[in-house]
Amino acid sequence: MAGNRAGNSPRHFGEPRAARMLCVLLFAAALWSVTSEGHAHIIHGDPHNYRVLLGQLKPGDVLQLAPGEYDGLPIHNLHGRADAPITVTGHADRTVIVANPIRNTVSIINASHVVIRDLHLDGRGIVTDGVVCERESAWAHHITIQNLAMINFAADRFTVGIATRCPAWGWIIRANRIIRPGTGMYLGGSDGTAPFFAATIEDNEIHNPIGYGIQIKHQITRPQIESMPSTKSVTVIRRNRIVKSDGASTGADARPSLLVGHFPVAGAGSSDSYVIHSNVFYDNPSEALFQGEGNVALYNNVLVNPHGDAVNFRPHNGRPRAVYMFHNTVIAAGVGISVEGGDPDFEQYVGGNVVFASRPLEGAIGGRNFIAGRDRARVHLVNPDGPLPELDLNPRDDTFNAGQDVPTAMQQFPDARADFLGTSRTAPTFGACLKRTDGPTSRPCR
Repeated sequence: MAGNRAGNSPRHFGEPRAARMLCVLLFAAALWSVTSEGHAHIIHGDPHNYRVLLGQLKPGDVLQLAPGEYDGLPIHNLHGRADAPITVTGHADRTVIVANPIRNTVSIINASHVVIRDLHLDGRGIVTDGVVCERESAWAHHITIQNLAMINFAADRFTVGIATRCPAWGWIIRANRIIRPGTGMYLGGSDGTAPFFAATIEDNEIHNPIGYGIQIKHQITRPQIESMPSTKSVTVIRRNRIVKSDGASTGADARPSLLVGHFPVAGAGSSDSYVIHSNVFYDNPSEALFQGEGNVALYNNVLVNPHGDAVNFRPHNGRPRAVYMFHNTVIAAGVGISVEGGDPDFEQYVGGNVVFASRPLEGAIGGRNFIAGRDRARVHLVNPDGPLPELDLNPRDDTFNAGQDVPTAMQQFPDARADFLGTSRTAPTFGACLKRTDGPTSRPCR
């Protein structure tokens, strides 16, 4: 057992056998600190022994890392089960995984059913990434990245908070805070050969990235890998907040806050889709808040860009296919919603939105929307001018109640019958936010 120095200790001849056995058991308990919690075994690690303990984890084990600084976290060849994942957890800001110039901070290779949560990652300004499914990994599936705080990953635009560079599916990326990264999340291979799909990205905050807040790369083909799902899958992006007000790259290096690339255009994965709802996208001085292609449902989002465009559906590595954009509230200094270059064999529907912009709608727009110039937003919304902590996009009046119901097929998306805050829509309305009737204490739609 690593760290067990009992063999170097003097032998205690003459002690009763029971006493010697008790000492051995107490020593083992101090080293492993293993307790039982249901079917999980809690193993307590520290900066001196955690690498040895990582290599011994079995399904259902929980490695609890003590407060302190840790030189990287290798999640290599660890395999939990759906009913018994392996969990590596810490004490939030007191358990700090520090960057090293020779390796990524949290490195994932050939792992499955692993939960990584409650850690603080410090990039220290080094040119290295945060959480990475490494390129040499054959795959990594059902990985949960939860409640990580990530700072100092901004050595350049290519320094990433969370990245996947191998085939990855079934991931949950939840409730993480990524502050001033080069790129918040870069999911998939740049050449389209490392698909990221069947995932959930929810409740994350990304503040002031240099490049993308989140990019999910296009996919050329879907490889055949054992246990990879072959049926239609959905990648859900919900309740995230991406703010890009300071330090963004400009010119040819400018990037949208969220960009989703297409799934394979034929064969396995070609019917996959993105469901993107109930997010806040705020500010991007050099690019659009959102850009997408492929199969996308975009609804119940708040998109406010005081400096430029809000939404662009257009070809990037492929074409927009089935596009359903409805029940969003959009405020933009430039273009509100643009749809161009869509595949004519698929429907591109934009309806039920509230759009205040210099150029509210451009391109192939099918559906009825409430549109007006940017300066009219303050007439109809409580406080559309921010800054973000003060932003309140609740309607002042009943103007948006004359909305037209979106097609029934679109009402089947998760939470599509509710507004941005989850309140049920009892009648057709425009926009993400319903008028509040509970007085000045009502929650702002932001």
